[in-house]
Amino acid sequence: MLRVFECRLHDDAMVERYNLFIFEVVKAHVAPSADEEESLHYRGMGEFMLSGRSIDRTELFKPSMLV
Repeated sequence: MLRVFECRLHDDAMVERYNLFIFEVVKAHVAPSADEEESLHYRGMGEFMLSGRSIDRTELFKPSMLV
């Protein structure tokens, strides 16, 4: 089952100290079946993972974003 959550930033007070963002789910989408289920995960330092495969996008990030 494919699930997608739309979120908005709820609280960023702990970003400076813990690098932690709190998001609020504002909408959920569910597909009861999907031919190919994939998920995208941010791994940090400009790197993403798509269903186990790494995608390097560090060239798109400013150095200040990678702290």
